[in-house]
Amino acid sequence: MSSPLGRRLLGTIAAVGLVVGGLGSGPALAGPPRSAPVPSTAPGPSTPPVAAAVIDPALAIERADGERVRAMARSAAQQSRRLRKARTPDAKIRPIRVAFRGVTSLVLLTRSKPYTLPELAAVAPASLSLQAPGIWLVREPIVVAAGARLVITSDRVAEVRLLSTAGRFASIVGWQATIVIGGLPDHRLRITSWDPSANGPDRVVEDGRAYVLSKGGTFDARDADFTRLGFRTGESSGVAWRGWPGIPSRGSATDASFEANYFGAYTFEAVDMRWTGNVFADNVVYGLDPHDHSNRFIVEGNLAIANGSHGIIFSRGCTANVVRLNASLGNGGGGIVIDDGHLEVDGNPRHQAVVVSSQNVIERNFVLGNAVGVVVEGGSVNAIRANLVIGNRTGVRVKDQAATTSVVGNVVGGSAILGIDINSGSTDTFVSGNLLFGGKVGIAVSDGARNRISANAVFGIDGRGIVVRGSVAGTEVTGNTVAGNGTAAIDSGAATGLGSSAIANNTTTGWTPPKQLVQIYTAANFLRHHPAILIWIAIFLLPLAWWLPARRKRIARWGRAD
Repeated sequence: MSSPLGRRLLGTIAAVGLVVGGLGSGPALAGPPRSAPVPSTAPGPSTPPVAAAVIDPALAIERADGERVRAMARSAAQQSRRLRKARTPDAKIRPIRVAFRGVTSLVLLTRSKPYTLPELAAVAPASLSLQAPGIWLVREPIVVAAGARLVITSDRVAEVRLLSTAGRFASIVGWQATIVIGGLPDHRLRITSWDPSANGPDRVVEDGRAYVLSKGGTFDARDADFTRLGFRTGESSGVAWRGWPGIPSRGSATDASFEANYFGAYTFEAVDMRWTGNVFADNVVYGLDPHDHSNRFIVEGNLAIANGSHGIIFSRGCTANVVRLNASLGNGGGGIVIDDGHLEVDGNPRHQAVVVSSQNVIERNFVLGNAVGVVVEGGSVNAIRANLVIGNRTGVRVKDQAATTSVVGNVVGGSAILGIDINSGSTDTFVSGNLLFGGKVGIAVSDGARNRISANAVFGIDGRGIVVRGSVAGTEVTGNTVAGNGTAAIDSGAATGLGSSAIANNTTTGWTPPKQLVQIYTAANFLRHHPAILIWIAIFLLPLAWWLPARRKRIARWGRAD
């Protein structure tokens, strides 16, 4: 699988979207600001609880590697200041190898001319070398210092193998630097971990694995395949863009693939990124995971498929993002998720409060075969519109006190349980102009105020068409058409706070209630509904067939004896 599939999907999903849409209406060292706390090197959304006396081995590896990167950035800043003071010509600035706690890194110092792999190999053959035509093995971590540029292009590079063995791995990390990894449609670049003992990519994540990271800089990837990278949540998760408050990360990914990584791709405090025509497939956790304050992204024409958890998830304070014309298929969690980060008591200060994600748009996507199709958890003024959401366990879910969410003009079909589910304190949700078919419940609204369910077409339901329950003051269910069969077309028996005209002008003539039949309960009926009784009868009768003749003979003998 590669990104040309993403490009083909862009045209297909665009056509589907048009059809569906018609149905509805700093300091000296380039780092975090002094006023901000030092950022955690593990900023991910699902950091497991860590007891004071027990540290996750992968977390320990990540922290140690983070310390190495910061030490290299400090060394580079000091060396660059000396070079500037000495007025060293740009042409004479070369990479340097620096050791830190037994790990030697190749540090690319600040200069105007970009660095290339052939130059690095000529200067530092111990750090990397050409293994075969176009195939480069990077043996030591590369740190691109502030203001420096590393450019890897497919005119001289076909594959970059980052050494990755038990307890030792190479990485490419930019620190307020520029990284460009660019291939061509017919000559793609491949970036992968490499275990010489296996003569292939590193498939073990627990002991650390190679990764690519941009911290507070710019990283652009095009026509490149990133595979078997990363080992833990966050910046060491595979391919990552990581900024700080006031020093965001930037960049783009176009026609790239992120496959079989720990996370496909991850961002944190990143802004104004474009993700176009990429593939996120078979990653251990998420496909694409823009996290804390990843804002103003355009995510368009991508494919997220068969990832362990969510296909695409924006989480914790992510604002003004547009997710459109993507396909999210067969993921273990949600197809597309907008999330507030959740409140957890696990010792991590970042989890002591939720940070809502608001003003995001999810439109004209194709979402198929996920645990949940499209999810909004918390936040406000998020829009889910003109999507094709098919064959998920639940189609669309709005929860966790989400406010002013609009769910408009979607086609939601074949959901195993629920078509659209509004719950857990969500308010002012506007659900209108949607076409729903199949499943046990079409639309469910529970425990939220002022939600409006209007002008939806619900049919082919086998259970209940629209369910309203719990405390739902100010909620209205009006002008819907409901068809199917089951206990109720519209069920509000368990709802409180509804006004006298809250449920009005709905068309339910196509609803068939259960048939009330009076059955003569014959033995045949009993056996038809309880077939297992035949087995128990056989188990009982077989010993009885032996016991009765023996018992009869014994009684006869007793009679003669009397």
